[in-house]
Amino acid sequence: MGLFALIGTDPSNGLLIGVPIVFGLGIGLAMQPMLSCAQNAVDQKDIATTTTLFITIRMLGSAIGLAVAQSVLQNEISPLLDALAIKYPNDVKTVYSVINDQSVIWGPTVSHSLRADVIEAYVKSLRMVYLVFLAFGGCTFITTLFAKNVALRKEIGAAAALE
Repeated sequence: MGLFALIGTDPSNGLLIGVPIVFGLGIGLAMQPMLSCAQNAVDQKDIATTTTLFITIRMLGSAIGLAVAQSVLQNEISPLLDALAIKYPNDVKTVYSVINDQSVIWGPTVSHSLRADVIEAYVKSLRMVYLVFLAFGGCTFITTLFAKNVALRKEIGAAAALE
């Protein structure tokens, strides 16, 4: 998520392609080991329940995270768009229609300066979303310092089931 904060108002194609690739690799490399650790920390008979609970909590966190991100984005972008409506009184309708359809700024009648200012408003707002999630991540890291250490099994199958 932090890499997305690097994308400014005029990013290069390499940045637009590279950042999502790195983000996807990071998520992909993080999710499976967490699930494996969760499965390995419970008894063999509880693996299915643990897997279901892990996936449910991950989906719930995604839904709540999306709601928080949308709320922060809306609260940050609204005053910036209000300021743009004052700055561009002839384009008030265009400025406010950007909330529902961002492609409006690429219309042929939209001035380059308005387009740049709207993009800058979105960049500032998305940076605030990043800072909010950075704070959540910091809190999560601090809570993991107090988590109980559980030794993982070294074998599975019949030997583990006999214990």
